[in-house]
Amino acid sequence: MSSDLLSTMQNILAANDIVHAVLMVVVVCVAGLGMPNLKSIIPTTIVALLTFAIASTATTAALGGAQAVEMIESDWSRLGALNPLVIVAYVLVFMLMIVVVHLLRKMATRP
Repeated sequence: MSSDLLSTMQNILAANDIVHAVLMVVVVCVAGLGMPNLKSIIPTTIVALLTFAIASTATTAALGGAQAVEMIESDWSRLGALNPLVIVAYVLVFMLMIVVVHLLRKMATRP
């Protein structure tokens, strides 16, 4: 992994406000606990990322009040300008966190 990718991953984990951090943790925990096995990590990660994006947008709209439409439009325009490195970093962050939650669940439910 390049240092750019690692620093982008660190920025994702450190840059979130408390609301988005809680959303990320909830989405990752639900995804990791609901994933049947490690073979389904890719579709689980995609669904978790989409869920996080929708929940983040809904939260922004709910907390934004009158400026909600402008905030959603600016988020939509920023989505088109996303650097591929940021997208890969989000995928890897979510994937790693989901795997950790899944493995913890497997260890906890082992007979």
